[in-house]
Amino acid sequence: MLEGYNLQDNTENSNVEYELFYNVNNTDRFGRVEVTFDNPNNDWGDETITATDPRGKVTFTQGGEAGSNYEITIRVYNTADTVTDTETFTDIA
Repeated sequence: MLEGYNLQDNTENSNVEYELFYNVNNTDRFGRVEVTFDNPNNDWGDETITATDPRGKVTFTQGGEAGSNYEITIRVYNTADTVTDTETFTDIA
């Protein structure tokens, strides 16, 4: 299960940069974390990043999209490749 997360927005000079720090508990069955950054206005501004550490960060960068809305989804998978937790929120870069 996702124990917590923190989004740091380092956007500057029209370039989007997010650092998402996360922490997963119940690591006995932990498989991976997937974080999707979805810009609903531009499909080319989307990316899904996979991490295999139960505690860490992912970094997302996209040029020229400062001021855009992003829907950010964190999915936690177990070792059986089943989603065990999901968190979705929005941010303006």
